Amino acid sequence: MYDTRLVPFTMIEIKRDGLPSTVTINEALENFEDRDAFMWSVLIELVLPPFDADGSPSRGGAKRLHAAETQALNALSRARTAEEARNAVYAASVASTGRRTTYLYVRDPYVATRAIEEVDKSNDIIEWSYDSKLDRGWTKIAFAIELLRNARKKK
Repeated sequence: MYDTRLVPFTMIEIKRDGLPSTVTINEALENFEDRDAFMWSVLIELVLPPFDADGSPSRGGAKRLHAAETQALNALSRARTAEEARNAVYAASVASTGRRTTYLYVRDPYVATRAIEEVDKSNDIIEWSYDSKLDRGWTKIAFAIELLRNARKKK
């Protein structure tokens, strides 16, 4: 089971596209040495209808959004490669205006796709998208690593 307590992370409040956003970053990725094994970026985007004036989901909507993300992360964390190796590493997530985008890196995108296909996507989520791309340089999360480095400089 995916457990956020096992991942040391930092949460940073920012403005993104002019909107308030919360970025959650896996702190271990800044110096993660096994990037060559996890070359495929996986983006999972979950969208709920905005309820508040600022576009944020209501408390109940936020709970549904969190539950859907947890369900996807659990499926990905249980998935193993043919060699029984862990397939996914949580990298970061961005929450803004009823939308949460979660970034992971995987060894085998086919294993990740099969895991995501088994997730029940019928829990009031308006939009659910999943994408996997080769990203040897981990460019998809470069913004998050830079945010983490800047936050550490300010301390």
